[in-house]
Amino acid sequence: MAITVDPGKELIGRGLRNVVMALLDAGFLSVEEVHAAERMDERHVSVEEIKQTLRAGVLATELLVYGKWRYRATRQGIYVIFTFDVDSDGAILVVITTVRFQ
Repeated sequence: MAITVDPGKELIGRGLRNVVMALLDAGFLSVEEVHAAERMDERHVSVEEIKQTLRAGVLATELLVYGKWRYRATRQGIYVIFTFDVDSDGAILVVITTVRFQ
């Protein structure tokens, strides 16, 4: 099932939560960006913690960068900055960076 999302259109509230949940449930999560992988290792944040933060955390719009909206998920001292992208299979949730606050 392809999930459609326009990365240039800001999602808010329930609409943002619904897209995030649908992409996570479908397995369309990418944390393979070099920057994200380095920050995860450096800040000791696991993929499971990222998923938990995206599923149960507070979601908010962050900013528009190169025509794509970035969003923030926060939960229990972990921040996840993410965006959406589209490939031949449909939408993908792409983790840009993570931060752990102690």
